[in-house]
Amino acid sequence: DARRHQNGVRVPKPEDRSDSAQERLGSNWLAGILRASRPSELFMVKRKSFLEMDCPIAQCLEVAGEWWSPLIMRNVVIGQMTRFDQIQRDLSIAPNVLTDRLAALVEGGLLERNQYSTRPPRFEYVATKAGKDFETVLDAMYSWGAKWTNAAK
Repeated sequence: DARRHQNGVRVPKPEDRSDSAQERLGSNWLAGILRASRPSELFMVKRKSFLEMDCPIAQCLEVAGEWWSPLIMRNVVIGQMTRFDQIQRDLSIAPNVLTDRLAALVEGGLLERNQYSTRPPRFEYVATKAGKDFETVLDAMYSWGAKWTNAAK
């Protein structure tokens, strides 16, 4: 029973929002922090899925809105980098994070994974039709970033 913002996006009622990190993490929040096996897990927050939102922007974010995903898509679609090691080297991204993001982009239908070597097993990531069409999103992000940020100035 969320209200609708003027652009049609569902907005939770104030009483449904949690303002406290402790409330969002539950009563055992400190135990969860202490059990973290990697320092990066201390800052990982499970985000809400946008699948239920009836908004094209939310649906786009569901597929390609994770941290690093647009830059990975930039490298594949515009930079023609298709191999894991190329993308990893260019972005200086942790291999486990890159593996997760690539898997999500494959699952989301933006990339397809093709094996190019069996010993050792190696894969390349190629943009699908939807992935190639994502270039318009990257172009819009580039234009906005060039206009409103300190990038490339």
